[in-house]
Amino acid sequence: VWAVSTISKAHGDEAPEPFPDLFGYCSTCGPPQPASPDPLVRYTWEAGMNMSQLQVYRINRPNEFLVDPRNSISGVESLSKNTSGHLHLQIHTSGSLRLDWGTERAAWFEFESPDLGNILDTTNITVGAAISEFNTPYPGKTRQVTKYGDCTFRLETNEELYEGVRYTWLYFDMPATSKVLWHITQISLVAKVKPI
Repeated sequence: VWAVSTISKAHGDEAPEPFPDLFGYCSTCGPPQPASPDPLVRYTWEAGMNMSQLQVYRINRPNEFLVDPRNSISGVESLSKNTSGHLHLQIHTSGSLRLDWGTERAAWFEFESPDLGNILDTTNITVGAAISEFNTPYPGKTRQVTKYGDCTFRLETNEELYEGVRYTWLYFDMPATSKVLWHITQISLVAKVKPI
């Protein structure tokens, strides 16, 4: 079971969203479907809702994750779906983080870091991301992340933002001599949905 977040991002509207967060719904009005991979399977929307207006929801914890090399990130236990605390990843060295979100969604990938913006502006550290429906990055869908405001970073693979996404990756390239540490405090797969 995936936890659906309708809570606003920690840093407000730094990155423009093309659709509003979920609204006008009942999350328990539909019949239980315990075998469904759809986190919104029990959701219903109010009568009179504009069914053509898309909405978004966030998944903030992946089903599984893989860090390579293992010592490149600390705090990975905070990624666990069984964790209710805040996310706090600390990036130490070059490496990658693969996130399996469990099922494919029409979505995009973004994260928040309180210190990465200044680091990217003043060092030769680079951060990229990738997406795919499969467990290897899809050709042409690996890019540098786009910074919004002070803290929000988003992978933008097309003008509409969304793609079919089950897996996401973060890649960080840091010089071997770098003593710079940086943090990730929120990570999201932002999925769009049509009210029905």
